[in-house]
Amino acid sequence: MFLAMLLIVVNVTMRYFHYALPAFLEFSQLCLVFIFFSGLAYCQIKGVHIQIRLILDKLSPKVRSSVEILILILAFGLIVVFTWQTGIYAWASYLEKEFSFGLIEYPTWVPKILTPLGLFLFGLAILIEVMERAIRLVRRQSWRQN
Repeated sequence: MFLAMLLIVVNVTMRYFHYALPAFLEFSQLCLVFIFFSGLAYCQIKGVHIQIRLILDKLSPKVRSSVEILILILAFGLIVVFTWQTGIYAWASYLEKEFSFGLIEYPTWVPKILTPLGLFLFGLAILIEVMERAIRLVRRQSWRQN
């Protein structure tokens, strides 16, 4: 992220002198893809994704925990599909030997592979959270039965 910020500052400064950095736009797009998709798993682990808890807060703690686990399982299923499809897209780009058009040509599969990689890590973080919550729910129920 610091690198993207530094490039923007340098490019703005250079434009003051009527000079633009070659391939700045392409590189900033690469940085944006990396920043976005690498941050998904981190935000899931830290629990800082945006949540709308309008209905969940009105449920009992036991039902709320079960519904949250169900929602996470559904989210995991979607992430698996997204990961698979973006992986196919990146692989096809690699096989076709696609290159970007611009001042500096680079293989487009490089940024495309960041998307399924970031989604895979996001799905892994969701799966870990599902397992942790399910274990907590089962332990809580078995503790109350004893």
